Amino acid sequence: MMKRIILCALCLIMIASACPAEELPAKATCYKIKLNRNVPEETMREVFAEYMVPGYEVEYDEYRASCPALLDGGIGWFSTYPVIEESVQVSACREIAEKLLHVVYPDQVPELISAMPLRDNLLHDLYDFDTYEWTDGQWYFLGQAVTHELEGALKVARLAAGDSRKQIEEMDSSWTLLQYHPGSVEGLPVGMDWPDSEYNMPYCMSSFIFDGEKHLISVCLGGSFTMTPGKEKEIRITKEEALQLAREHSAKGNATGDRGFEWTEHVGGADAYNLLLQTLGYSSLRNKMVLEEDSGRLVMAVNQKGQLEPAWEFAESYSVLADGKVIKEHQFATGYYFYLSAEDGKLIR
Repeated sequence: MMKRIILCALCLIMIASACPAEELPAKATCYKIKLNRNVPEETMREVFAEYMVPGYEVEYDEYRASCPALLDGGIGWFSTYPVIEESVQVSACREIAEKLLHVVYPDQVPELISAMPLRDNLLHDLYDFDTYEWTDGQWYFLGQAVTHELEGALKVARLAAGDSRKQIEEMDSSWTLLQYHPGSVEGLPVGMDWPDSEYNMPYCMSSFIFDGEKHLISVCLGGSFTMTPGKEKEIRITKEEALQLAREHSAKGNATGDRGFEWTEHVGGADAYNLLLQTLGYSSLRNKMVLEEDSGRLVMAVNQKGQLEPAWEFAESYSVLADGKVIKEHQFATGYYFYLSAEDGKLIR
């Protein structure tokens, strides 16, 4: 479960915010960063109490406030999809969220990276991690309608995702999710993947979930960081050069270090695997790690020394192969990032 959460912690926003070559800076400063500790429980209570859903008990913790009777306080903090829907509801919720972010982080100008109905976000997540789709009240698994027979095979394979599917079916469609990431540094977005540290706050991303009346159901703050300028670095590697290097690293298996897995292990044994294959009509299922060729973007990435430096961000994801043919691309698409120095092209993480 924790691996799934960590995988969820990341997102696909690089496609939406890739930098055109003609706008790339020639140089960027390297910064030593310090991640600030979590927002204290007392501050969360003081800042957010009047905005929470009335009539429900609110649980406060460091960097979190949530109404457990309505929603798990961790939902919406990790999975990020680059969709910002324009609506009266989103505009009103955004005004409230950014007002509160300014109170907690007065020196930052966080960037809105996702705004959509919470149910849509969870559907994206279910599709990416469990290959389910929900269309016109019908569930599909790997593109096939979930019949009674297939449901049974999925339960044996421990892939039924029953709780998640039920939650999506029953969720109020008016609930809105907003997700924020730290603003740009020297005009470049900050990379989505961060190395572990004693101040580990996943990716400094903050999320807000509002009900239809624009009250907060849940808020999770990602923290902040301060920067100390270091030496200047030249940006010598072009996007085309970086892409070629990324292909070489991915082909050698030394980019994210994960090459894929067989579904025999994924579903918990040969008997469950064979039943699933028989029901789906396949003779084999496996996942293969591949480079997302359109993922490259120039960012300020955090290296292993805790420094921000200009780098090219790429991602790998799994493709699902049935009988050797790809039937689903980009499964587990959020979570496998690697970075190439924009100065010399070396793999920095």
